[in-house]
Amino acid sequence: MNLNEDQITELETLSGCNYTLKQVAMYFNLPYKEVMAAYQDEKSTLRYHYDRGKLIVQAQIDIQATSSAQNGNLTAMQRLDKISAQREFINSRDEMINTVISRPSPSQKQLYPADEDTGL
Repeated sequence: MNLNEDQITELETLSGCNYTLKQVAMYFNLPYKEVMAAYQDEKSTLRYHYDRGKLIVQAQIDIQATSSAQNGNLTAMQRLDKISAQREFINSRDEMINTVISRPSPSQKQLYPADEDTGL
């Protein structure tokens, strides 16, 4: 799927506004299955820019909230505490999931690894 520079900018804006992939497909008048297939490819341009659009908007909001909190806004301070706790949980969860995925299961291990003493 090829998007020109203007379409990429629009895609990032739409995703930052939390439009779904189905809505993005309709907006660009593209088949939904084609958009979904492109998104499922983790290396696709569409996937990168859709995720980037969400990240940019969230980062801008967080930066503004941080500035407000630093200026003494109690609501912003509470919001940042909540965001921080959520991110810490998500990061820990993702780290554990990635650790489990990267470890071989017992069925994937060799029956007699070369570095173990088998006693034979």
